[in-house]
Amino acid sequence: MSQSLHHDLLSHHISLSSSHLCLVTSVLGASGSWYGHSLLAALLKSSSTVIHLSFLHSAVFHSDAVRKWGVDLGQYGRKGRYVFIDGLSGLFLPDRTKDGVSMQAGLEKLSQQVKEKVKKVAAAVGSSKVVLVVEGPDVLLSVGGVSSMEVVNELLDWHELVSSTTVMVNADAAFVTRTRTRLEMEEASFVTTLAHQAASVTSLRMLDTGLAKDVSGVLRVTTSSETANTDWHEKEVLYFVKDGSVEVFNRGQMRS
Repeated sequence: MSQSLHHDLLSHHISLSSSHLCLVTSVLGASGSWYGHSLLAALLKSSSTVIHLSFLHSAVFHSDAVRKWGVDLGQYGRKGRYVFIDGLSGLFLPDRTKDGVSMQAGLEKLSQQVKEKVKKVAAAVGSSKVVLVVEGPDVLLSVGGVSSMEVVNELLDWHELVSSTTVMVNADAAFVTRTRTRLEMEEASFVTTLAHQAASVTSLRMLDTGLAKDVSGVLRVTTSSETANTDWHEKEVLYFVKDGSVEVFNRGQMRS
């Protein structure tokens, strides 16, 4: 039953119709990596072609992780079904000032690279089959020189070139509930704006009661009224990650 629930969760995410933006948020202690990797595997097992832009991890990291879900990213890459874009390496560009040389995030150069990749893939398979998965774009806010609205606008520009987009971001309370520093204000604005734009928001957090040996966290799905599904319009489940496998289950459910 838990495996079926996990499958239903991913099927709901994938089944959102054309032109939808999905947001996945996670917090420290309740990482969204397992969800992202299981989603990549499910997308590739369907008829989708995936463009994966990561600001957090290398291609090797994702390849090793997704292999646990029975998918060889290298094989899909050779077929043109999976394209990885390293958003972190080479992101920073020298910025000469009168006091010397500092570093700034090269968002414009990165955006050009992403658009070229997306257009090339879409031309080969058709934009209706291309899904964009963006992991950790909030890193751009941390490095400075880029505003939340600039990053949001770039994401929406990329989204217009594909059938659907999933954006995975950090949403720790320290960032989104306090707004004292520039970073806190920008992070709060970024997450809130994306949530309003998204057709579906999947949030991962820790148990309110603290740590539990057989529960890793809580996953909540909220879907907009335009894409409402009777089963997943608003649903909360528990999950348990162990040794590369994940069990998803309802509260109070009997487990083996």
